Amino acid sequence: MHFEVFEPKTASNVVLQIAGIHATAYSFEHFTASFSLDKLYEYNHCLIHASELTVLAVDNHQVVGFLIAGPAVGLGVKKFSKKNRIWLLFHLLSKPNVFIDKFIRVFLNIIRPPSPSKAPFRLLSIAINPAYQSNGVGRAMMNFFERQLLLRGQHCYGLSVKSSNAKAICFYERNGFVKEFDHFNSSYYIKNLSAL
Repeated sequence: MHFEVFEPKTASNVVLQIAGIHATAYSFEHFTASFSLDKLYEYNHCLIHASELTVLAVDNHQVVGFLIAGPAVGLGVKKFSKKNRIWLLFHLLSKPNVFIDKFIRVFLNIIRPPSPSKAPFRLLSIAINPAYQSNGVGRAMMNFFERQLLLRGQHCYGLSVKSSNAKAICFYERNGFVKEFDHFNSSYYIKNLSAL
């Protein structure tokens, strides 16, 4: 197994592998877990092109994990959402609980926006093929990612996670993340790399 920085110009089949991992690794609580493989391909394509750093875990020429991060990676979500507005609306309406959750989140963000994070560099998406989970692949991929950040002069980064995702929160806290704040049903975490 090895880790590498993905250059999106190199191969679109890599994005398809990323979409496949996304489909199997994300919890059904996550809205994107209900997307078709085609929509996950399009979604991850938008994220990767808006990111500064995409890291792959590769075993025998197959992608088994990925991490997408950057200071403006949220623009990828916005681009995907803008391009797929109508599809997203119908998809949300087919999932009433998710629709209500998104509606409340938008409303709360209008009346009480979240505090800005102290870490402008954000980890937006991370996933490992379920067959490789609990074997240290996620931790090793994050170590590689953090070395890449330090080489780029980035000394901290942050992420957000659903407050109900105890498994992910445990992983992040075990790996040196500190909670910055909570907003609605999300917890925001930050990690300082200067101690590495």
